[in-house]
Amino acid sequence: MQGKRIFTFVLLLAMTISVFSGCNKEEQTSAGTVSDFESQAHFQVGVSEGESSSGDTSNAPVSGEFVVSDKKYAYNDANLVLLNVENKTDRHYNVTIHGKYLDENGETIREETQTFEAFPAGWSNHFIFYPKIAFDRFTFELETEAYVPDRLTSDSEGNPLASYMELSYEKTLQWLDGWGNDHGSLYFTAFMENHHPSVTIGSDFHVILLDANGEIYITDYEFIDNGTSGTQCTPVGGEDDGKNSTEIYLLEHILEGREPIPETVQGKFTAIFAIATPWDMDVAAQRGLV
Repeated sequence: MQGKRIFTFVLLLAMTISVFSGCNKEEQTSAGTVSDFESQAHFQVGVSEGESSSGDTSNAPVSGEFVVSDKKYAYNDANLVLLNVENKTDRHYNVTIHGKYLDENGETIREETQTFEAFPAGWSNHFIFYPKIAFDRFTFELETEAYVPDRLTSDSEGNPLASYMELSYEKTLQWLDGWGNDHGSLYFTAFMENHHPSVTIGSDFHVILLDANGEIYITDYEFIDNGTSGTQCTPVGGEDDGKNSTEIYLLEHILEGREPIPETVQGKFTAIFAIATPWDMDVAAQRGLV
């Protein structure tokens, strides 16, 4: 762990984590993907002497590589870069991405670093780099280190919790009216499924919604200034019985004069989730992180 990190779920009066049982209003769609990334980079990884991602000392050669695909978007008079990171190795890693936003002269405007702990072998995830400024190019370096099992981020057998969670969503945007009398909030419903037999898993995340043309319609950054969206779910047999629903809020707007949801979005959008490291919620509570 790199210091004590506060587990930031967004707590909103109208946002509830509800039991999924009996809720099947419409078909859920698996978390989305992007088919037209602009470029792809391949990263070889190694194991230091005496280390491996499983915690043993076999020093066996690592099989596979990390593959990172990227795409830059124009959005809200700024730019956003979406990375898809695939761990195609046979080991679990901590992954750190060091990004730089460059101007047209190649000068660095800003830098940003994001880390994901306990990135499972054979798993993939999105990373969103959104500085809310315009930039010409984005460059990055990917750094990996062997994951040492921690009960906060893996189960008792050292398996990362990320591999046990699954996100899906309904392709319907809705307005919740009545916030501050003259305001309403735009949201959609997401679902988390927990496949672990005994651990209550929680995770925060950011999300972007792409319209039918593959362009960004909105992100949850418009609703959340400092923080993330998020949810948690008990295993089968627990309060959530392995699956629950939560509302993901995207925008607050005055009721008068708000624009209708475009036809290229309603019922057609793709939700892209950038998941932060999932936690064992019981362990997080024991360590005072929630």
